[in-house]
Amino acid sequence: MSHDCGNNWRKIFTTPNTNTDHIHAIKYDPYEGLIWITTGDQHNTDMIYWSDDYGLNWQSLRGFDRARITAVIPMPDRV
Repeated sequence: MSHDCGNNWRKIFTTPNTNTDHIHAIKYDPYEGLIWITTGDQHNTDMIYWSDDYGLNWQSLRGFDRARITAVIPMPDRV
């Protein structure tokens, strides 16, 4: 994450699942002040993560074993 227009960067996320191949989406939600990350292409790696403190701590949603979440679109009243 950068707070100075990309001059300096700080790593804010490392997936806890070592089987995760890649990240599908990273999106800042200006309505809720959240950062969203989606991962996975295998049944045990499909995850949605979010942070409400700019990446210091992460929470996850599970149960997407048959879904590939490839985009996050924040809206005023939903994601």
